[in-house]
This record gives sequence, structure tokens and C-alpha cells, in this order.
Amino acid sequence: MILLKEWVVVGNRELGGTITVNGAKNSLLAILAASVITKSIVILENVTPLKDTYDMIEILKKLNVRV
Repeated sequence: MILLKEWVVVGNRELGGTITVNGAKNSLLAILAASVITKSIVILENVTPLKDTYDMIEILKKLNVRV
């Protein structure tokens, strides 16, 4: 099995779309952190309400991210 460690996107077109991610809390924290690099609205559904999640949201708010 080959595992990709990174994706490199090269081109003149905007990247967009929808993905479904099945994962744990650690996946959610990474997605929340990565969401700050886009100008698009990021919608996360079926999120488990854990303290780490709420803490990350508070950090994002302090960075003036609209949550």
C-alpha cells in the first residue's frame, strides 16, 4: 500500500469541492486549523462536541476567525 504524505496542487484553476472525512477528534482539529487558509466558508457537520473542539474554536475566535 502506498500512502500519500502530501498533495501538491499546480495549475491556474481554483481548487474547490466537497469531501467526507471519517475520523477522530484529531482530524477535526487539523481541519479547523487548515480552514483559516481559505476565503471560502467551511461547513463541518456531525462534529463530536469535545472540550478540545471548543478550545480550538476559542483559539480561532481570538485570531479573529468568524466561527
